Amino acid sequence: TYPYSRPNIRIKHEDTTNRVKETLNTNNIGQKLFGEAVLNLSQGTVSELLSKPKPWQTLSIKGREPYLRMYM
Repeated sequence: TYPYSRPNIRIKHEDTTNRVKETLNTNNIGQKLFGEAVLNLSQGTVSELLSKPKPWQTLSIKGREPYLRMYM
């Protein structure tokens, strides 16, 4: 089931950000490229999302979207 269709879904976004950081590092992919190609966000925003994830329950649906994209 596509996560966007289930507003009550909760993911462990801290685990997701750690996995993404490891994958980017292992494959030598920059945050700029990842942000533009996958998340449609700037490098600065990607950096903020990966380094300082906010508590899931405080995020709006729009704020959860990048984490859900990374999770997929």
